[in-house]
Amino acid sequence: MRFNLLAIFWCMAGVGFAVEHLIGMFQSGGSPAWYRLIWIVVFVTVWAGLGQFWIRMRT
Repeated sequence: MRFNLLAIFWCMAGVGFAVEHLIGMFQSGGSPAWYRLIWIVVFVTVWAGLGQFWIRMRT
């Protein structure tokens, strides 16, 4: 189960960096601060949900 979470983590990180890189290519100076903030919020929210689900499965 731990390996699955790690795989999901790397997939999400890869997608996030790819999207950020694409947005950075269309804008000079890279991605805006609000985009980084939204990505961090989404990332943390999804991981909180995964953590809750994993804890429920374990107990």
